[in-house]
Amino acid sequence: MNIRSLSSSRYVSALILDASGFQSSVIMSEKEQDPMIIKTGLDETSFERDGSSTFISFLFATAVNSYLRHENGRIRLSRYQNEYLFKGDATFKLFSSSKNREIVAFESINLPGHLIQVDPETKTAIVLVQPNSRFTGDIDQLDKSFLFQFIFN
Repeated sequence: MNIRSLSSSRYVSALILDASGFQSSVIMSEKEQDPMIIKTGLDETSFERDGSSTFISFLFATAVNSYLRHENGRIRLSRYQNEYLFKGDATFKLFSSSKNREIVAFESINLPGHLIQVDPETKTAIVLVQPNSRFTGDIDQLDKSFLFQFIFN
């Protein structure tokens, strides 16, 4: 499965700089190149707080045991760590559009109201930011830079 941005038609991809996978980054690529696996959210406490929502984590198939996570406002690729902070940083609440169920957005569970967005300046990075208006869960009101689509191969 790949994730495509609605604003730029680019795909979330990994840029692995060394064989160990410790130096890696997440970029937006013009090609579908790095498949991901959607997993149940790593932070199990999110289910206890809100049993009616869907919480997910993204495992990269091309990087050993590496997940998307947020850190210092950026979305990056990190090796799994069995730590509370890592699990929270790598777990996102999934929101679907009421108009088109294929359109989704991802909210941080440990920074409520902050969503994954294609960086509006570079268009090649993804960041975690709070939208200009208060996020109420209705993604149809968001700028396209916050919206994504799952591409199943």
